[in-house]
Amino acid sequence: MPPRTLAHYEILAPLGAGGMGEVYRARDTRLDREVALKILPPDLAGDPQRRSRFESEAKAVAALNHPNIVTVFSIEEAGGQQFLTMELVPGEPLGEVTPAEGMEPARVLHLALQLTDALAAVHEKGITHRDLKPSNIMVDPRGRVKVLDFGVAKVELRPGDVEEPDSAPTLTAPGVLLGTVAYMSPEQIEGKPADARSDIFSLGIILYRLLTGVHPFTGASQAAIMSAILRDEPAPITRVRPGLPRAFETICARCLAKDPDDRFASMTELQDELRALADPADSSRIGTPGAGWDSSDSGLRAVGSAPAPAAGRSRRPLGIGVAVVAVAALAMALWLSNRSARDQAWIHETAIPGIEAALDTLGYAAAWDLAQEIEEIDPGNPALAGMLDSFSREIPIVTEPEGATVYRRFLESEPDAWALLGTTPLTVRVPSGYQRFRFEKEGYVPSEIASHWYYLQDQKTLLAPAGEFPEDMIYVPGGEVVLNIPGLDHLDKIELGSYLISRHEVTNAEYAAFVNAGGYADPAHWTEPFLLDGEEIPFPRAMERFVDGTGQPGPATWEAGDFREGEGDHPVTGISWYEAAAYCAFAGRSLPTVYHWNRAAETRISNIVVPGSNFGGRGTLPVGESPGLTAFGVRDMAGNAREWCTNATDQGERVILGGGWNDQPYMFNDFFAQDPWDRSATNGLRTAIYLGEEVGAADAVIVSPHRDFRAEEPVSDEVFEVFLGLYDYDKGPLDAEVLLVDDSHEDYRTEYVEFAAAYGGERMQAYVYIPKHGEGPFPTLVYFPGSDAIHARDSGHLLRARDGFLMKQGYALIHPVYKSTYERGDELESDYADESQFYADHVIMWGKDMSRSIDYLESRPEFDTDRLAYYGVSWGGGMGGIMLAVEPRFRTGILYVAGFMLQKTQPVADAINYVPRITIPVLMLNGKYDHFFPVESAQLPMYDLLGTRPEHKKHYLYETGHFVPRKELMREILAWLGVYLADGGA
Repeated sequence: MPPRTLAHYEILAPLGAGGMGEVYRARDTRLDREVALKILPPDLAGDPQRRSRFESEAKAVAALNHPNIVTVFSIEEAGGQQFLTMELVPGEPLGEVTPAEGMEPARVLHLALQLTDALAAVHEKGITHRDLKPSNIMVDPRGRVKVLDFGVAKVELRPGDVEEPDSAPTLTAPGVLLGTVAYMSPEQIEGKPADARSDIFSLGIILYRLLTGVHPFTGASQAAIMSAILRDEPAPITRVRPGLPRAFETICARCLAKDPDDRFASMTELQDELRALADPADSSRIGTPGAGWDSSDSGLRAVGSAPAPAAGRSRRPLGIGVAVVAVAALAMALWLSNRSARDQAWIHETAIPGIEAALDTLGYAAAWDLAQEIEEIDPGNPALAGMLDSFSREIPIVTEPEGATVYRRFLESEPDAWALLGTTPLTVRVPSGYQRFRFEKEGYVPSEIASHWYYLQDQKTLLAPAGEFPEDMIYVPGGEVVLNIPGLDHLDKIELGSYLISRHEVTNAEYAAFVNAGGYADPAHWTEPFLLDGEEIPFPRAMERFVDGTGQPGPATWEAGDFREGEGDHPVTGISWYEAAAYCAFAGRSLPTVYHWNRAAETRISNIVVPGSNFGGRGTLPVGESPGLTAFGVRDMAGNAREWCTNATDQGERVILGGGWNDQPYMFNDFFAQDPWDRSATNGLRTAIYLGEEVGAADAVIVSPHRDFRAEEPVSDEVFEVFLGLYDYDKGPLDAEVLLVDDSHEDYRTEYVEFAAAYGGERMQAYVYIPKHGEGPFPTLVYFPGSDAIHARDSGHLLRARDGFLMKQGYALIHPVYKSTYERGDELESDYADESQFYADHVIMWGKDMSRSIDYLESRPEFDTDRLAYYGVSWGGGMGGIMLAVEPRFRTGILYVAGFMLQKTQPVADAINYVPRITIPVLMLNGKYDHFFPVESAQLPMYDLLGTRPEHKKHYLYETGHFVPRKELMREILAWLGVYLADGGA
């Protein structure tokens, strides 16, 4: 065994071993995930040939990106040991799931199609596996296969490649035996060069064994097996297992031809032959359900078709009863096979394109429904498997106590359209997008939350015992909480205990109970000191301020000590923070802290909550009447009445959140505080009960995050010129390489490239997407991603462009792998700005990465670098306020869900100093309810301060949150580019 830990990997258990290394199950402590480590033992690491072979395996597999091939994450070295990190593949080796009598033909076909698809991709890259065997093929619980262990793979040199002196050690030279004897091709045994047809021979052995349960070449020793492979013809599969379709026999025989020239010419040709087995248009090859059947040892054929040749074999007699049963069973199997062909046609011609179309409009529900249908028809379908992670994830769902039944439905679906997920604890795949989850357990109050898989996977849902809490309160489970409020979302997480929050705002009728009980005359309820202009005033003097329009004690909106007739079920308004706190003391409850309020509100789903809430109205509405429902089923947290919170600010104000009936909708997301004496007609309250725990740090003073960008003064031109100088660099040689080419998409070619970065001797990578239609050079967009790129460490999914509509319309795109993103990850953990030199240095590096990527574009004729656009999304949208000012080669900029970042930072990294210097045309596309970039405090200041002439800038606002409807996004971007990237355009 290796050491218990290797770098930041904790070794858990051995998984297997081979000539090229030992494989262990391990935990990546940085990313908190399990991986497989393939370790080259120290005694082999000193052998240059073994080390070169080990590195060759890493490069070979890293060049592949296929759902049926194991993914290699990295090659590393620690403590003198070299090792690969790979995905940990669940399931069992193929040999262990093969019955002694062989598999059913339909299942063999399903597995074989996946294997040939994977191996065709391997061969496409000039790689020969050379060690195909059941133990190197895993089958997961869904029937999906993964090809493993490329330790003896051969990588073909392509034209223009230069073989390094140590890249072809004698270990792989002609005459050296590599692989596993029982699955070797004749040319491998003879020590001759092996190509893709050698893998076809090995796959033929695997197919033979899957169909019959036995090996085609046997012997008492390895020498005997080698002799059988070189000289013997295996028994026809229909003799070993009577009744198998003859087409399988033909395929196996051709795969197992001794001469490579007599085998299938390629893995793709073999795959086409397998696909044809299930083709209903060619039913004469395997028969038609319902027709007469002729059973023989040579397979099945439809009566009336040409008899299959006997090939010199004697018939094996079958009893009539046995023959009838066999024929009936096989007819059913073949009917299912034909049905499978029709299903496959629907999957590939209708369902998969339907999923892609749905995702183009963020239609996760439609995409998920189609995916579920595919899974029912063809579990583990490779095409679907390659797409699933783009719109769903497998996540753990945990409750306390365990044993809760979990249901899920989309927010837009019917209220009773619940889908059963299972019983906790469970791990289950759920679609992207916000949706409702319901938890039920006998003896506990049913709980509903609205959440995204991203957040649900990190929390434990706590269930409340039935009958334990007041009916007007909703139970909110505790846990780690970070404020999801612009300007505060960078604050440290706080551990909250579980608590109750009132289902709706306190009503006039409920508040009247406090007034009528003499609440304004009893000092016992007024526990907070009355501070006015920095001095404490006595109780009687404070009460003089808390009267209605007629001078009677009560809210400012009341008259004669009472609320207006018919408004008992409306929220009480016109109260100060002191009155709200006194009512809570009277009711035996508390005001929520800003943390407790924000957790219950879940402002990340504001685009769903706000449109159904009472904003911009003529007055309050009865509580619960508006359909806006927050994550935990709480009503009216958006609109109707503003709601006081406990927390004070550093300015002596008190926090009041959610906005009210006469506020703008963005108030649901924004941080807001006001004088605790304020008694505006919008001010109300909601109550909370903390379940036996102190609120602790959640009650802390809040440092006001507000920045008035319009009032701030950008640095002088002289200082700005100094800033620009920091982005300069020496344009040395690019030393560019194309690491990988993916030509599978019909509209564009993807290249994964690498070139010299502008600092530190580093190398940086980029994905370039080049249109297949039209003539270059193509106008090009330089992409800057959202913050998810900071948290991810694998960029492989970028081989498929998310914005393929651009290439379809003749635009090229480059997606640089910026410092701190994907494989270039470092200690940076967040896109939030701060005042550290570390953050400022990174902003400068991002600018240099962007400019260096344009240098690369200039080195290639496919890209028209006189027609360049910046395309920033979310984090990239905000960074566009800097990038567009430091790079003069852009003709226009597109900022998708963008705005100023509210956090303070060093001047050199602060967009306020750059935005006024941007003069090129700029398009901004935003949502009205964006909780990252609020309209008034982040979006509009950026737009207004742009130095671009008014006729060349545009700001679109949609009834959405932190996204724009896909169709509108595509339409506006294409229209904008049509003007500003056109030849001779504006």
